[in-house]
Amino acid sequence: MKVLITSDIHGDLDKLIRLREIETFDLHLDAGDSNLHVDNLKMMQIISVKGNTDFFSQLPPIRVVENSLGKIIIVHGHTQNVKYGFDLIESVANNLRADYLIYGHTHIPRIEKVNNITYINPGSLRYGNTYAVIENDKIEIKEMQDGK
Repeated sequence: MKVLITSDIHGDLDKLIRLREIETFDLHLDAGDSNLHVDNLKMMQIISVKGNTDFFSQLPPIRVVENSLGKIIIVHGHTQNVKYGFDLIESVANNLRADYLIYGHTHIPRIEKVNNITYINPGSLRYGNTYAVIENDKIEIKEMQDGK
């Protein structure tokens, strides 16, 4: 299974479409601040959560996805104060017995494994051209070159 992970798209639908033309994937997860209409997300089959700039979104603040990779928790990270520490997000992951926790908000790509839970922040697709891919248990942060 190949999972495409994005966050902080901030309305850049053109870049998102280009990314989805570059990468083949089985599942697309997004950690919020997409600023896309929920109908666009549904049409593109993107599983997403509400971020701090998704003002009128009816997306949930947290999602749980279970598949062959295990239990994946998706949050944006702003309500867990990820810019100021990792304690609250670790608490969410531990309480929900996650295998993976995907978050955004900081715009800084990061992959870290703590106590058998893998934390993935793909960075910002709009502002950093970054995203993440999980394929065959390998996790990689990638960068779109020149926004392409």
